[in-house]
Amino acid sequence: MINSSRRVLVISENIFSDRLFNSLGLKNSNAPEFIFLSSKELARLEENFEQEVKSNFHLKSRLKIFKFFKSLFKYVAPSGKDLSSVSNTFQVESYNWNFLKKYIFKYLIYLLSRYQYFRKFSRKLIISLLNLESRYIPELDNIDGVFTFSVGNLKSNLVSIVALRALKKNLKVFSYIQSWDNPTTKGIPIFQPDFVYIWSDSMKEDVINNYEFCSNKMLIVGSPLFKKIEFSKTQNTIMLALKSSKAYKDNVRIVKDLIEIRDQIKFDLFIRIHPLNLGNNSFQEMQELKNLAQKHNFQILLPNENKNDILLTEEYDQISRDTFLKSSIFISIFSTMNIESIYYDIPTINISYDYREYGHSQRQDIRIDANQIHNKRSLSFGSIMDAKNKKELGKYINQILTNNSKITNKSQFISYHCGPNYEFHRIKNHILNFLNL
Repeated sequence: MINSSRRVLVISENIFSDRLFNSLGLKNSNAPEFIFLSSKELARLEENFEQEVKSNFHLKSRLKIFKFFKSLFKYVAPSGKDLSSVSNTFQVESYNWNFLKKYIFKYLIYLLSRYQYFRKFSRKLIISLLNLESRYIPELDNIDGVFTFSVGNLKSNLVSIVALRALKKNLKVFSYIQSWDNPTTKGIPIFQPDFVYIWSDSMKEDVINNYEFCSNKMLIVGSPLFKKIEFSKTQNTIMLALKSSKAYKDNVRIVKDLIEIRDQIKFDLFIRIHPLNLGNNSFQEMQELKNLAQKHNFQILLPNENKNDILLTEEYDQISRDTFLKSSIFISIFSTMNIESIYYDIPTINISYDYREYGHSQRQDIRIDANQIHNKRSLSFGSIMDAKNKKELGKYINQILTNNSKITNKSQFISYHCGPNYEFHRIKNHILNFLNL
């Protein structure tokens, strides 16, 4: 008989997994009951934990060694697999390192990539290092399982500590892969959960190849991003989703390109600000965009609130999503939303050019994005038009608005990248059954 009174601790690492907790439906489950630790709560615990560690030499030393291994794992992919994504990450982040540090990392990355036994030994060492005691590590009393949105290869250190502690206590650990690019861009896992929930066939391939998980320990459940809903399009409207200014310096230049194109081709323009682009670091960009919007009569999508996290609210989600679904054309710069727009049958253009000049960081080079495994694969289907300059951008907009565009393999694209329709009861029942084995 299945015991339905099970409790699962859900650990969220960032604002995106905070939202995912709600959209997955875990919030509304009673059997099992999901106990939610938000990213803000985790960040407070992490900060206090780091302060505690500083005053304890033993803890400090162990955590320092763990962080070193974690930083190595970030750049590792098993030998024989496509290394371009993790290699590009290393290229960007090691740009200003000294020669000795870069050489040591390259050598150890080679060993970890080349030899599986070295990866296994490193994980065993990590397990022993993270056998720590602290009042800031979430307790697992009266908990039957732990649910995470990563396999320890994102920013948080406490996630790995809690997951490994749960595995040591023979509790079940489940992971839902948060983003479509994580299996190819975040390196190898710190811990291996009992079960992994994934979006689609493409993600399954990546998890098997890069995380070295067995296929019988994963279940394709789809993503709540892709829902069957009714909507109608508005003629001659374009939505541009900007990229994080940390990763792309030319958001304003692309908007100016569209303003110039609009002088030749008439359309209404809506701008979606990236959720991470409201803050002091993006103030100048926001001001430039607002000035352009006033001068050239286009709309920046913002809720009617004036607080620092307004772009992270459900209100902003709803405003931007309504405009997105009504658009005649969707344009972005290597975004997950490209997959969403194909799913919703919105003609899609990807921007794969920038205006490189002195002052751009390595991370802001569009060629890095273009060389990522998941981006190359999504563009290979021919379902997304890829604009390599302003002239091509104008050409593709004109082709779509005059019903003269050539888009191929759309159904294959959706099946491969989006997976089945997400159904909450499927993941809930699977977890409950697994807890009762």
